[in-house]
Amino acid sequence: MKRKSMYLLPLFLFALGIAVEAGTDRVPGKQLVFTSETHAPRPGDSFVKEKIAWQEAGKPGSNTVWDFSQSVKTGEQSPVGYFTTGADNITSGENATYFRYRFSGDSLSLTGYENASMLVKYQEPALMLKFPLTYDAHTSGSYYGQGKYCDRLDYLFSGSIRTKVDGQGTLILPGGDTLSRVLRVHIREEKIERYQPITPGFDLTSGFTIESVSDSLVKTLRESGYTEVDRYWWYVEGSRYPVFETVEIRKINDQNASTGAHTEKVLARTACLFDPEKQKEQLAEDLINQTVQQGQQLLRADRPTGVAEIKAQPTVGIYPNPVVDNLQVTVQLHGKQYVQVFLYDLQGRMVYKGDLKQAEGYFTETVGMGHWPQGNYVLRVQAGEKSEKKVIVKQ
Repeated sequence: MKRKSMYLLPLFLFALGIAVEAGTDRVPGKQLVFTSETHAPRPGDSFVKEKIAWQEAGKPGSNTVWDFSQSVKTGEQSPVGYFTTGADNITSGENATYFRYRFSGDSLSLTGYENASMLVKYQEPALMLKFPLTYDAHTSGSYYGQGKYCDRLDYLFSGSIRTKVDGQGTLILPGGDTLSRVLRVHIREEKIERYQPITPGFDLTSGFTIESVSDSLVKTLRESGYTEVDRYWWYVEGSRYPVFETVEIRKINDQNASTGAHTEKVLARTACLFDPEKQKEQLAEDLINQTVQQGQQLLRADRPTGVAEIKAQPTVGIYPNPVVDNLQVTVQLHGKQYVQVFLYDLQGRMVYKGDLKQAEGYFTETVGMGHWPQGNYVLRVQAGEKSEKKVIVKQ
C-alpha cells in the first residue's frame, strides 16, 4: 500500500538522530515525546494480539517498572486490522466488531461501532487520544449517542472520558523481555446506558440530544448505576501500536439509600500482548519506526566504550526542550576544537547552519526557533571529528 510521504524519512538522519537522543533520554526523569507520526493508527495496518492471563495494571508514576514477566499466554489470538472509510475516518476490526474513529488535528475520537447485535453512533464523539503523548499529559470530555440492539431495542448512552499519560518507565513483558522508554496511557470511562422499545422515527441521525450533557451526567452518576471502564495502553519507542493492554469493565450499582455508597461488580477483564518483534514483521511498511529501531541498534553498536574515546566525545546540553522561542545549545569540549551547530527537519533538509567557530572548554550558541513550524527536528553538533545528535521538539 502506498504511504504518505511523511513516513519516508532519510535513514541516516532519523535513525542516528533518534538513537543518540535515546541514549540521553535514559537518564531518570527525562521526558519522552511520542507523536502521531510514530504512534497513531494507520489504514492498511494489521497485526495479531495475544491474550494474556489477567494481571493488575500496576502503579502510575515516573521511572516506574511494570513487571508482567510471570503472566501466562492463554493461547488465544485476536487479529486486528485498520482501513480507511473516508477523509479523516479510520475503522478497526477486532473480535467481530468494527470500531469507527475520526483522526483530525492530532486527536483520535471514537465515533461509533458495529457488530452482529449492535449498531451505535456517537453524536458527540469520545476523545480517546491526543498527540503528542508525554508523561502527565491529559484530556477529558463528555460524549453521547444512540443505537439499535438486534433491531428490537433502541439504545441510548452518555458518558465522561478522561485520558492521562500516567506513567513513564520500563515494561517487562511475559517471558522476560524488557523494554525501556515506555509511556503508559490510562483511559477511564463512566457511561450511563438505557435500552427501550423501538420508537417510531428514532434513528441514528436524529432525535437524541441531552441538554447540558456534563451537568446531566454528573447528576445521574450520583443517583443511579453506571458502567466504568479502565483501559491501560503501554507504548514504546519504535513500535506504533501499544505493546501491552489491559481492560477492566465494572458495573457500579445504584447508591445505597442509607450510606450513599456504590457497590461494584466486575463484568470483564482482558489483557493482551502486541509483541514488538511481531509488529516489526507484520507492519513491514512502517518505515519511520523501522528507522528508530535501526537507530537504537546503531547506538548500541557504536557507543564509545574506552575511557579515551568517551572523553573525546563532546557533551551537548540543550534547553528548553520542547522549545517555543530560543534554543540554548551548550557544548563541553575536550581541548581546543572547531565547533559547528546544524539543525535538520524530518525530511533530512538542513534548516539551520551555525558559523564554524574555534572554542575551548565550553561553547554556547542560541538558535532562534520562534518562527519555525511545530514538529520534531534533529540537532547535530560537530566538534572536531566527533559529533553528537539530539531530537528537538518545537511547540
